[in-house]
Formats: sequence, C-alpha cells, structure tokens
Amino acid sequence: MRIRLIALASAALLSACGGGGDSGNSGFTPPTDDFAVLAGWQNLLGTGGRWTVSGRASDGGNWEATLQLTPQPAAAYPPTGASHARMQIVSTAALNGGAPATGTVEYFRDADDRIQGIRNTGTVVVCATATTTALPPAAAKAGVGAGGPLATLNNHDSCAPGQPAAGTSTVSWSLEFERGIVLLCIDSESRNAANQSIGSEKDCFEIQPSGQLGTRARVTTVVPGVVSLTMKNF
Repeated sequence: MRIRLIALASAALLSACGGGGDSGNSGFTPPTDDFAVLAGWQNLLGTGGRWTVSGRASDGGNWEATLQLTPQPAAAYPPTGASHARMQIVSTAALNGGAPATGTVEYFRDADDRIQGIRNTGTVVVCATATTTALPPAAAKAGVGAGGPLATLNNHDSCAPGQPAAGTSTVSWSLEFERGIVLLCIDSESRNAANQSIGSEKDCFEIQPSGQLGTRARVTTVVPGVVSLTMKNF
C-alpha cells in the first residue's frame, strides 16, 4: 500500500487546553480569538520542522509516519523552467512496525507564497502545475467553517515540458478545532482524467493566534474504495 503524505508545518509547543485561545477553555468550545492564518501558511512554507504521527487504518493496519519539512534554495520548476522558492517534504511511513517507505514532495512557490507547482519524487517522478492560485486571509476564527482555496493544478504523468493534463488536483485550507486544539489544515485531493477521486489527504497542525505553529499534528489519508487512515500525535 502506498500512503502519500503531503504535509506542511513549523514548530512551537502549545497548551493542550484552548490551543492558545481563551483562558479556561473546556476543550469542547472553540476559542473566540482571531487566528493569523496567512502567517501560519507562511510559517509552514518558510520554516520547516519534523512531526511523527500514528494511527490505525480502516483495514486494521497500524501505521506510523514521520514528516520532515525543509526549505530549499530556489530552483527551476521543470515543466515551465521558471525559478521558484521551494519547500521539500520527506515522508516515511511504516506499516505494522515494518520497514518504512520514503517519498519526497517539493512545493514550488512564488515570493508571496502562492503555489505554482508540485513535484513528487517516488517510483516515477510526476509534476502538477497550478492553473489558479490563492492565499488564506490574514485572520479567521476556528470552529466556524473557515476555509478556502489555495490552488488548482493540472497533474502530469512526468515532469517534462509540454505534457498534457492527466487529471487535476486541488489544495485548500481550513481552520479546525479538536480536543482543545486549534488546527490549521491543508487539504489536497487528486482526480483522474475522468474526474474520479483517486486519493485525498488532510494535514493539520496546531496554530496559535499569532500564526506560530505547534508540535501536534493530524494526518488523514483516503484512497476511495481501498482504505482510510487518520494518524495523530495527541
């Protein structure tokens, strides 16, 4: 089974109660603070960090995964040749304590942190090129359905220039609340040329009102008709 882990993050420990929001929060009511979502997104792409999560899949398999995020020097995005800043995400995932599998994903972005392309280096190197891009707002509140788009991309079967679209991907953000923790989530979904979903993932990280991100994380991966898996470290 191939579990694709696309995640972004930064580091700083938060309190388990209220996620840095209202004092006295019971853990069941979202705080009323405004959270600096755009600053959180910029911290995700510009700082990097390391997170380990674990969980049981719908088929009973026990998974553990580690995500290592590292900013990289600017480089040319192969399908277009344009130079962009990069974030490299190395993910390792192990099933039932077995040998881990490793994959690498690179996000190519503009100076204002809009996604322009994604390169996935696995058994086959593939790319996805942005057709529309957006940024989160400066601030939003948790627990009120806050969220919006980050990018729509054309998927390609390779990273060679001039490749036609073989499907599409979407990337969006949301601000969520679980067990007293406010989470900045990045949701990605891939569809084939027939517009059928072939996989989705939501990667969520603690966020303080300032936009600083924490050490707690939650990763949910779904392969339709095959397996669903939620891993977390809280």
